[in-house]
Amino acid sequence: MKGTDPQDIVRQAFEAVSSDDMKSYKQLLAEKFVMHDNDDEPVRGKENAADYFRQYRKAFPDMQVKIDGDVIASGDTCATRWTVTGTHEGELLGVAPTHKKVVVHGMEIDRIRDGKIAESWQSWDHFSLFQQLGEMPSEQRVLARH
Repeated sequence: MKGTDPQDIVRQAFEAVSSDDMKSYKQLLAEKFVMHDNDDEPVRGKENAADYFRQYRKAFPDMQVKIDGDVIASGDTCATRWTVTGTHEGELLGVAPTHKKVVVHGMEIDRIRDGKIAESWQSWDHFSLFQQLGEMPSEQRVLARH
């Protein structure tokens, strides 16, 4: 039986996303789930959260999500460092497949309420992802312009 403490719930969510099990992922989310990403507008609702990950799965069909170290909990809040790997085989935000392998690091803080993830704050390196895909200039070239 899967655990129901906050750390176990977060681990289960990472496992579900990594294995592309959106049905299980959505079962771990509260009805009014909100995900804050680096974007201006949060992702609201279970289905929209699943669609968010589906878009990345479509672009990176071999996507794997790995927790780096421990899920650290304080009360109903968990912090997690993670790494995503995958090969760019599908269009992503207007970028045609490059067939390049990528590694992206990030962190998130999840708030658990009544045994479900109610809110998630994610921060990850978008710049690095697009740089690895060859769609953005290197940091050195950007800095050389200033």
